[in-house]
Amino acid sequence: PLGQTLLGRVQGGPQAAFAQTWTAGGGVVLCVNVGVNGASMVEAAKTTQTGTISTLGYESLGGGTWDLAAGGVGSLYTQVGGAKDIIDKAIAAATAAGFSIVKKIVVWAQGEQDGNAAGLISAATYDTNLRNLIDRFVADYAINAFLISGLGTNGGSANAYWDAIRAAQVSAAAARST
Repeated sequence: PLGQTLLGRVQGGPQAAFAQTWTAGGGVVLCVNVGVNGASMVEAAKTTQTGTISTLGYESLGGGTWDLAAGGVGSLYTQVGGAKDIIDKAIAAATAAGFSIVKKIVVWAQGEQDGNAAGLISAATYDTNLRNLIDRFVADYAINAFLISGLGTNGGSANAYWDAIRAAQVSAAAARST
């Protein structure tokens, strides 16, 4: 059950609204949250930002990286206790409880850390790494869709670094039909 905030919004982020909409049609939704605050798509953003103040005045929360380079060792996706472990356990528990999994959808909302790395990550590198991660989800889970929540506008301020990450997100999404 999900409650309402004082502003009338559903608590729990976008997955809560998605779950409520889906269940209104009679379905059951299992949301597995493996998001990590302050995470980067590219290792360079993590190593340059963690625990420091960037040139843009942003302090990283040191959330790790989704970078699958070098076999993904240490990646938030592949590390022990990482996203894959958590998702595997959730699917096993749902199946053991008698639920049949009909659709698998990933909702991706990430990119601030990479935008705040002040140009150390190119749009092409972010795009490649995001496509690699999508491919990994497809290979491991036969996902039906990978939804990308585009990076915001950084408070409305012009920022070429954030623009590059948004462009990479659009490029990665356009490269696939799902």
